[in-house]
Amino acid sequence: MGREQHVLLTANARGSIRWLVEHLAVRTVWVPAYLCHTMIDWIVDRDKRTLFYPVDNRLRAVRGQWLNDILPGDLVLIVAWFGRRVEMGLGTELKNRGAIVLEDASQAWFTSGLGEESDWLVYSPRKFVGVVDGGVLISLRGESLVDFHLPEPPSFWWSKLFAACLGRRIFDEVGDTEGSRQWFEWMREADKNAPLETNSISEFSKRRMEQGLPARDYSRRRESNHEILEHGLGEFSLFGKLDLGEVPLGFVSLFPSREVRDAVRHHLIVNKIYPMIHWPISGVVPDGFSESHYLNSRILTLVCDQRYGEMEMKHTIALVRDITDAA
Repeated sequence: MGREQHVLLTANARGSIRWLVEHLAVRTVWVPAYLCHTMIDWIVDRDKRTLFYPVDNRLRAVRGQWLNDILPGDLVLIVAWFGRRVEMGLGTELKNRGAIVLEDASQAWFTSGLGEESDWLVYSPRKFVGVVDGGVLISLRGESLVDFHLPEPPSFWWSKLFAACLGRRIFDEVGDTEGSRQWFEWMREADKNAPLETNSISEFSKRRMEQGLPARDYSRRRESNHEILEHGLGEFSLFGKLDLGEVPLGFVSLFPSREVRDAVRHHLIVNKIYPMIHWPISGVVPDGFSESHYLNSRILTLVCDQRYGEMEMKHTIALVRDITDAA
C-alpha cells in the first residue's frame, strides 16, 4: 500500500484539521495557548469544545493538571513551532492517556523527522513555496484516505488567493512601489473569508506540487540565512541554533520589551523589510495564560526564506542593531 493512500489533500491546513475532527467525531480539542485565531474560529457554534493547555516562554508544553483532564478520544494538537521538531516524549505521554495526537507541521514543511510520536500529521506547503492553496493531512496509523472526496474550493475565494500570490510575486521582483502591497490586503481578505467547510486542494496547486519543488535548495538557503541571523542577533533568538534537519519558517526573535520589539518592527518596515508578529493572540487565548501573553508582546519573526541571501540578512542585522544598540 503506497503512502499516498494515507494522504488527504485539502485547500488549507485548517480545513484538514476540521475534516479530521468531524471524521473522528471528536468532542474536545486541546490546543496550545499560543496560536492563530483561524485555527479554532471554525469550532464556534459547533458541538465541540476547545480547551487550551499551557506553554512556557519557549513554546514548550507545560506539564500539569491539564494532562489529567484529558479523556480518551480527545484530540490534542501539538505543534512543530516555526520549523522546530516537537519535544520528544510529549506525543507518547498523550497517547498513553488515550488522546488522539495531531501534529501541526504547518510551519515545518521542509523539516525532517516529524510525526514520530503522533497519530496524524498536517502540513501547509503554501507557507514555504509558490502554491496558491493546499493542506496535507497524513494518517500515521495506516488509515486509508483514498475514498474521501471533497468539494472544489469556492471560485471567489480561490481567485482572491491567486491574485494575492501573483501580486506577491510581482512585489518580490520589482520591490515596494506604489500599489505593490495590495497583495497583502487581498491575502488578508482571503484568509478572513476562508470557507467554513473542508474543500479539496485546487487542481492548479496539486499539479504544481506534483511537478516537484526544489526542496533541498530552498532548505539550504533558509538554513544558511538563519545561521547568519543567529550569528548576528543570537541574544534575541528564541530557540537558538537549528538542529540537524530543521528548516526554519523564519528567525524567531524575542526582544526585551514590547517597546523595543515595536521599534524594531517599525524600523524594518520603513526600510521595506516586513517581519511578522506570530500571532496576535489577545482575545483568542485567555488572559490567564501569562507566559503566552508575555511572549506575544515581545516576539517578532524575521524573514530568512529562500528569496534572500547573505546581503539581505546582513542588512536586516544592521537595521535591528540600529534600535537594540540604542535601547
